[in-house]
Amino acid sequence: MDKEQKLRQEQTQSPGKVEKILIVEPDEQLTKRLHPFFRKERFLTKTVKRLSEAIRNIQQEHVSVLILDVDVNDMTWDDAVPIIKGLDPSLPIIITAAQNTPELEAHVLRQKVFYYHVKSFGTEELTLAIRNAMKNHERP
Repeated sequence: MDKEQKLRQEQTQSPGKVEKILIVEPDEQLTKRLHPFFRKERFLTKTVKRLSEAIRNIQQEHVSVLILDVDVNDMTWDDAVPIIKGLDPSLPIIITAAQNTPELEAHVLRQKVFYYHVKSFGTEELTLAIRNAMKNHERP
């Protein structure tokens, strides 16, 4: 049994809720950089490259936090956010972007997501946002 399988087994056997982070990210670099944080905090993670997969996951199982990159391919992130909010209005959505523009930032903020993260700023603020999102999300 590898380390990842062991962690999943421990989390499913331990009392309390399992915190699951769903990451919609076309580039795996962000997930790789955050992996030590996820392991330390004992969060389960699932990474998908398509929004349609993310929506299916949210319909089928509990997700504690959604991290969504603006550069996903199968549908636009701003079309997906209202659908996701319709499925789980309390789900914290963290939007990530490789490049920031004033127009993108304003558009993201109008969507009333939990947090907007520009990847070039590093991961420290993002990990803090994930912790805060976990604290604020109420499990159904």
